Parts: sequence; structure tokens; C-alpha cells
Amino acid sequence: MKRATILGLLLVTLAASACTAAPTAAPTQPPPAATATSAPTPTAAPTVAPTAGPTAPTAVPTTANPLDALTRIFRGWAGVKSFRAKITVTPTTGAATETDLDVVMPDRFHVVSKQLEAIAIAGTYYVKLAGQWQKIALPKTIDLSFADLKKIEAELGASSDVKLIGPEVLDGTPTLVYQYTTTTTTPISTTTTSKVWVAVADQLPRRMESVAKSGTKTTVIYYDYNAAITIEPPIE
Repeated sequence: MKRATILGLLLVTLAASACTAAPTAAPTQPPPAATATSAPTPTAAPTVAPTAGPTAPTAVPTTANPLDALTRIFRGWAGVKSFRAKITVTPTTGAATETDLDVVMPDRFHVVSKQLEAIAIAGTYYVKLAGQWQKIALPKTIDLSFADLKKIEAELGASSDVKLIGPEVLDGTPTLVYQYTTTTTTPISTTTTSKVWVAVADQLPRRMESVAKSGTKTTVIYYDYNAAITIEPPIE
């Protein structure tokens, strides 16, 4: 099933692979559509660090089982038509890298970083090299399986230590924070502990922090849900 729930852990896989070769409440007004032939102009992403609000969210989980609650949250992502994300990968050594990602579900992605600009559409991959777009086969290092609902549910079901951390106000938005640990095998085998901030109002993720066993930390800020984003092939 190629409808998205967009699990942040697998999004991390895309971010890390794109950077080496190479997501706050929805706005009241949709931003201009991103074009395929130039870097997207996303609206300003929210502040990365959570901020304390005057009051804590009063909402409580709808189930006593955190795994069931988190599974329903990820399934609800299937109703999202588009979103943007800002991904920051901080390795144990070296400088952090940042990537902007536009997504039109189920299978259109526009990636922009200092290292590269690329577009993936239904398995076809376009990359801008020396200012020119080229159409190539999708590199094996680029994993877009985070749009596969069945795979996401299987990995979440196999995760360990799923728990509800509790309520927190994130940049003025009441959220519930969950934590879980997963082990993935692609593109490499790794165990990752993740925390996800889920907005109480719409049950959509606003922030994800993942720390791999190696120590590499990836932060994903999700925003512009269902914005008017357009991603088209840059060349024939």
C-alpha cells in the first residue's frame, strides 16, 4: 500500500542517504507551490527546541497501550496529501547537515540540500548536476519505503519499549510525546531510539528526534501539512 504514514525513522534513512550522495501546525494560508525546476521555498520551519507553554495539554491518550495509540497515529498519516520537512543530521564527528524535503503523496519527493537537489517521482529519479537536470535510475542508497504503510506497521509492531512520555507544549502546540526503539536493515542494519511529538489537535507528528546506536542524531520538523505543493518532472 503506497499511501503514506511517513514514519520519521525511515524518513531519517532518506535524509541520511540524500545528504551523503548529495515537517508545527499547518499554516492558515497555504504557501506558494514549489516548482520542480528550482529549489522549494518552504515557509519558515518552527523552532527546533521545544518551548514551555503556560499550560500543559489536557488531552490524554485514547488507549492504555502506547503501541496501539502510536500505530493509529501513523495510520492516520494516510490521509495527508502533502507536507514539508526540515531534516538535520548531526553525526558524532563533523558538521551537521540540513535537508529540506517537499512531499506530495504517495510518491513525489523534492529534496534540496547544500550538496544536491533531486526529485523522485514514482520510482524515476532526477538529479541536478552542474546546474543541469539528469534523469537516472533510482539509486539503491535512496530508500523511499517510508511511504509503504504495510512495512511501517510491521516495523512498528516489531519495535521494543514503546511508551508514552507524556504531554508537552511544543512551540505553543499541545502535543503528546512517545518514545520507541526500532531496528532496521536498510540501507544498513542499525538500532534507533526515537521520540515523536504528536499534535493533540490533529494527531499528526510535529517533531521527531532519532538517535542511532552509532550516536548520530537526526531531528525532523514536520510542517505545512496539506499545503499546495506541486512536484513535476524537471525534464522529459
